[in-house]
Amino acid sequence: MTDLEIVTLRQPNLYNLAFAVMDQAYNVAFGITTAGTIVGINQLPAGSIVSGSNLTLPGNLTLNNGDLNDLEIIAISPSNYLGLAFAFVDQNYNVAWGITASGAVINYSGASGGGGSSSSASSGTASLNQTGNPLAPNVDPVTVVSVPDASNVQQVTALVSQPVSTFNSTSPNNYATVTSGPATVQLTSGEANNSTQPIPNQDQSWITFLKTPVGGGAPAIMKMNRWGQHQIPATESYENAYALSHVMISGQSLSIGAAALSALSTTQPFSNVMFNEGLVVFPGNDSNPWVPATSLVPLVEYWNSAQDFGETIASGFANTAYQWMLEAGVKMPLMMSNMGVGGTAYSGLKKGTQAYANGQLQVSTAKSLAAAAGYASYGVRALLIVHGEADEVNNVYDQNIATWQQNFEADTMALTGQSTNIPLILCQTSGGFNDQGSSFLPSGQYSPQLMLQASVNNPGKVILTGPSYMCQYNTGGPHMVAAGYRKNGAYFAKAWMKTVFQNKPWRPLSPRSIVRDGLNVYVDFWVPVPPITIDLVNVTQPNFVAGSKYGFEWWDSSGAPPAISAINVTGPTSIQIVLASVPTGTNKQLRYAYSFVATSPAGPTSGPRGNLRDSDPAVSYYGDALYNWCVHFNISVN
Repeated sequence: MTDLEIVTLRQPNLYNLAFAVMDQAYNVAFGITTAGTIVGINQLPAGSIVSGSNLTLPGNLTLNNGDLNDLEIIAISPSNYLGLAFAFVDQNYNVAWGITASGAVINYSGASGGGGSSSSASSGTASLNQTGNPLAPNVDPVTVVSVPDASNVQQVTALVSQPVSTFNSTSPNNYATVTSGPATVQLTSGEANNSTQPIPNQDQSWITFLKTPVGGGAPAIMKMNRWGQHQIPATESYENAYALSHVMISGQSLSIGAAALSALSTTQPFSNVMFNEGLVVFPGNDSNPWVPATSLVPLVEYWNSAQDFGETIASGFANTAYQWMLEAGVKMPLMMSNMGVGGTAYSGLKKGTQAYANGQLQVSTAKSLAAAAGYASYGVRALLIVHGEADEVNNVYDQNIATWQQNFEADTMALTGQSTNIPLILCQTSGGFNDQGSSFLPSGQYSPQLMLQASVNNPGKVILTGPSYMCQYNTGGPHMVAAGYRKNGAYFAKAWMKTVFQNKPWRPLSPRSIVRDGLNVYVDFWVPVPPITIDLVNVTQPNFVAGSKYGFEWWDSSGAPPAISAINVTGPTSIQIVLASVPTGTNKQLRYAYSFVATSPAGPTSGPRGNLRDSDPAVSYYGDALYNWCVHFNISVN
């Protein structure tokens, strides 16, 4: 006997199967094609009951693990929108195949997990008209408890057992109507001041609520869209949450939005706040003593042409994080403040400097203002760092970063009285070296490499988001435009959500192992969301070094290192680099997003960069695709 697994398959495949039951070697015992034909049964009609003797194995399918999605069999409330009695679904409740209460077979044609368009069904079947819309089971009757806003779950009073039928997304009457038997009830967003939380008026919109099983039991946070509901895993809930979570920013000019040319995020869509004097103020962000603010106001950005700063990473971070928390059923306002100083090395920002003292004064001021504003609790949840240009050749920068985190965490926890840790989250600087008249040094370390090293040496304390070359820079040097700063902020939000919100480890797309065998160099990566891919659209291929490819280059001491002939993606997390000849020099190194021309601006079409990314589907609040791009690195190889 052989253990079998139920999977849905990527199209096309050998038998055009929509889903199948197969063994670990991918031999099919039973399956259904996209046209509704049953494979593996000796010409028996659909719906016939068969025994093992009637099964035939049609042969081995050549598949990769990435072609398969595990399925589970569920029983469903008969009131679901397709009228299914049971179905094979993936973890997002996309239907691969099912049977209705009346005996009709529902199937689809398209990509695994419910993608693609419905096909004409074969005799005795019905096509799935709502392809890609998840079917959420409602196995147990539930009642929905009215929850005060203070519980951080959107307030809802309703009995939920049917799909949403009508919608109204016009403030101040945001609601979704649910029909339950003869009664009609309304689900309200519960968002303070009728701000713009999405209400289910399209397939991918949602509303969250708390439900308690009939007869008692622990409440569960649920997410519902127009096609049904599903429970949000407990692992997504915000551990040790505060009524107001303060996230602080420090660094050089890129931390304060220098040369952004404009401000984009001029309204606050949620409940995020800042000091009433703004995110960047003088004195305060110029090594002079900060003048304490007097109140908290909605978080917005603004352009100051006189001081040459505008959009920062704050709104991209806070508004994206807030949206993602809402999707997880948590309503948690964020406060942002900034203590960065342009053109300043670590030595001018560390403990004992005016900039550091300004940050500590911001903490004590924020704690008092939060209490005065009625927040039940307050804590600092991260220090975001956009820095490194002034420490380009600082060979102990990784140690400096670790000390920065240790000092800030200890001093801040003493002020707030909190027990939760405060990580330092930073991005690799991908520009700034050009304004110092040099390119990366071929024989030395540099700050982006040491940022990566600091995160490896201090897991959970120092967290690297990744590089920043995928963000848009302006043409005048090392600074980003407003859209670039905002997008970079969303990358900070992703790392923060993973580590602080979900209490899980985060590691950017970066090398896990590098092994050379003659002409071939095999690299395996830490990949947040496999598979990896080469992307020449969102980031153009650099050509600063002869013989480089997709941002990778081979270097050794020979003076004529071999060129890279080819790069092949060999698996979800691995590549093969083929060299034109066997290296003969000493000090062999594999580099990525490393070399560039000193006068080239940074960004996705110029400056140090590369074309390797993962397949993360995350999108920021502002619609930016947030693929994880490979970090800058320079690593010795055998």
